[in-house]
Parts: sequence; structure tokens; C-alpha cells
Amino acid sequence: MNIFIFLPFIFFLFLQYATGQSSKESILKKNNSTKIKRADSNTPEYQQETQDTIGEEPQIRVLIAKEDKSRFLLKKNLFEIKDDYFYLFGTKYKYNKNKSIDFEIDKQKYILINGYRYTGKFKIIGQNGLFEVINLLPLEDYLAGVLASEISYSWKNASIQAQAIVSRTYAYYLFQNNQNQNYDIKATINHQVFKGNFDVHPKIIKNVVKSKGIIITYNGEAFQTFFHASCGGMTTTPKNVWGGKNLGCFDYVKCNHCTSHPKYKWNYFLKNKFVKKFQIDRISIHKRDKSLRVTKMFFISKKSRSLISGKEIRQIIGGTEFLSTRFNFYKERKQFIFIGTGYGHGVGLCQWGAKVMAEKGFSASAILNKYYRNINSKKIY
Repeated sequence: MNIFIFLPFIFFLFLQYATGQSSKESILKKNNSTKIKRADSNTPEYQQETQDTIGEEPQIRVLIAKEDKSRFLLKKNLFEIKDDYFYLFGTKYKYNKNKSIDFEIDKQKYILINGYRYTGKFKIIGQNGLFEVINLLPLEDYLAGVLASEISYSWKNASIQAQAIVSRTYAYYLFQNNQNQNYDIKATINHQVFKGNFDVHPKIIKNVVKSKGIIITYNGEAFQTFFHASCGGMTTTPKNVWGGKNLGCFDYVKCNHCTSHPKYKWNYFLKNKFVKKFQIDRISIHKRDKSLRVTKMFFISKKSRSLISGKEIRQIIGGTEFLSTRFNFYKERKQFIFIGTGYGHGVGLCQWGAKVMAEKGFSASAILNKYYRNINSKKIY
């Protein structure tokens, strides 16, 4: 028998075996310099590298309102918080600082709070003259609402899954660290935007389910996986924005994927009332970080010289008007005009960059390894 007749078949079997073994390798590499992989539409776009003892899916406590007086609508039933009383489904409850009121909404119904529809379990707590309204729901149900609020279902699967893993990690980190608080996470841009999980698009739910229980870790632990709308060309580090120490999972990451963001380039005309309030004659940029974001600047008047941070100027003016700290400025007559790139604080995942990377065929793992360093994945439930 001529063995050379079988050589092509033997080579084919070896190739099939090698390919199978390769597909079992984790796609989240410890070394971020590993060549980025492209998405394969026929296989999952990531898999976990390590695995904790499988636990139960946690219930997340989301602060959805904190007010002294609000009105909520459950179909035809009015739910009102007024003075020291709760009016719940027509029943009046006296506020007791040692007790909370717990109730649950049928999944086919919802409570309308500040224009958003919420379902599930709720807890109302009186706190320092205010009423905290907390939504309690499974983490995966919460994530569906977060993704529906943060990004669009029209995005490619890889970018939706990357956002799901990032948002799950962020929520799980806060869940671990806020056990002694009334709630785990806020439903605003202070943490993650959550406008309820009623009637979420099926494509978002599908991609949340596909990544169920997967988080990313640094040194084996969940971390605050910060993200923002558009980095403007390069991300920055948490220390430059909030101070403190930098984790090794954050770095200055060059990004040319978010240039198509609608607000990639922006300008802002400093209002005269602001100039008069702070008596500004001149502005001087004192310090930038490696991403060219302004970390310190001077407001100079005839009598004083005030040093403020880039973060502070966004807080003073408003983050939806003064879009980032990656800016320059010039003065025209008596008008200060700022021109900049990017939208948001610039730390961690660039959401629009993730969107475009997915459109170019990159996988969820490639997206995550682009914006975070030295990470692994882990299945926690």
C-alpha cells in the first residue's frame, strides 16, 4: 500500500485538530500586545479565561430617584410621594425612618418615573428628608436596560457584547463594594444610565444573554470599567480625571475609530455672564496630560489668578455643553471660544470607537483589549 496516497487526508485531519484546539484558547490575552483578532460570525466572539466558583446571579439595587416630592404612574394608579407620606395604589402610608416600603410590579406593567418606564421590585426609603426610590432586579435584566440607554440596538453584535461585558463588570464591582449602602448603583451618568428595562429591543437582549455572567478582571478582580462616548483621538487615565492611583489596566490609548461621532469636533463660546462672574480677563493653560487633555488652567483677572482643573470647568459649565477637556481656545474681541475633540471624560472604553471597530470586523475581545490593558475574562455565574 502506498502511504503517500493518504498524506492529504492525514494532513486534513491534523489541520482540523489544530483548528479545534486553537478555538479553545481564551481570546482575552494577558499580554495586550497580542495580535487583535477579527470576529467570526459563526462562533462566540469571546470566552472566559478563568472561572470563579459558579454562583447565583446577583440582584442589583439601582437608585432611580431621590427627591422630596415626585409623582409616578402605574397604568391608571397614581403613586405619589408627598411630604411625609407615600400614596401607593390609593393607600396612604406614614413615613417611618426605621422602615421601608417594598412592592413589586407585574412584568407587563410599569411605573413611569421621570419619563422612564421601570418594572420589577421596588423599595422606598426615607433618607434625610428625601425619598430614595430603588429598583431591585437581576443583574442581566438591569444590563438590558443599561445597554438600551447607553448605545443603540442598531450597532454590530461585537460592540453590543463589549458594552455588555464592560457594564456588567462596572455594576458587579459596585455591587461588591456597596453592600452596606441603601443601593449599589445610580441610574445616571454618575455611574451608568439606566432608563428602565421595559420593552427592550430583542437584539440587545440576545447579546446580553450571549455574554451572560462574563466580566473582565485586572489582577483577578473586577474593576471600575469606565467608558465614555468618544475619546477624541486618545484616551486618558483615571488619575488625570479623578486623582488617586492609576491601575495598570488603564493607559493612554490612541484611537482613530471615533472620528465619525456626531460630536467628535465641538466648539463652545464662553458666556459673558460666566466671564463677568469670574471677572476673567485672560485664560492660560497650565498643564496637559499625554492625551492633550487640559488638567490645569488659570482664570486670570486684574486682581486674582485662579487655578482650576479641566474636570472643574466641565462641571461648572456643564458636561453636555463643554464636551471634553481635550481642547484649545482663542479670544476674538472679548469672546473666549473653545474648540475641542471628544465627548466625555475619556477614560476606558470609547463607545463610538467600539462601534466602528465592530463595523470593521473586530471581535468583542479585540475591542476590550484595545481600550483596557492586562485584562482577563471571568465567568462569575
